[in-house]
Amino acid sequence: MRLAMTLLTAAALTAAFAGPAEAKELAAARACDDDGCRTITAATALRGMEEGNPTSAPDKGAPYYRVRMRVRVEGREDFRYTLVYVPSAGLVRVRGQWDRYDWLSLTPSGRRGFERLTRGLKPEPAAGLRGVGAQDAQPSAQVDEVVAPPAPAPDDGFPWTVVLIGGALALAGGGVAVRRVAKQGIFGAAQPSPGDRV
Repeated sequence: MRLAMTLLTAAALTAAFAGPAEAKELAAARACDDDGCRTITAATALRGMEEGNPTSAPDKGAPYYRVRMRVRVEGREDFRYTLVYVPSAGLVRVRGQWDRYDWLSLTPSGRRGFERLTRGLKPEPAAGLRGVGAQDAQPSAQVDEVVAPPAPAPDDGFPWTVVLIGGALALAGGGVAVRRVAKQGIFGAAQPSPGDRV
């Protein structure tokens, strides 16, 4: 069974469309070189350009074009994304989840649409194509150096200064409270002075 996937699903939906289903359609495709740009808006050409089948990355770089796609979304602002078209391989590369590159082989009608769009334009050089080859296609992490956290300074540790300041404030507050109680009595009635008559 052939697994089909649209470029809209691979690129546009992973980036911005959460929530209820909305009508989406490819509205334009644009490619440029140093001398100018070409844009396709014909619905028949665009329909084929959004279809492809998941495939593995090419073994090595090849000349390519950057293609800017514009998607019309009902009730929202148009959404734009960029993909890479590799004409010699009949592949497109889109940005997938977690900044991975996903590769799709084009359907015959999609390839015709991209050929029509890029006809007469100068491609980017093969050396600039990313996400090719086994190592590029599946990036891996490599640890070069492990750095331990810095050791605490000898007097770092418990915040004695804060405790001392808090204790001093508590003692001062307690002294004021004791004076008030002594002056007014426990229940607020004034206590007679030693020289007063009762």
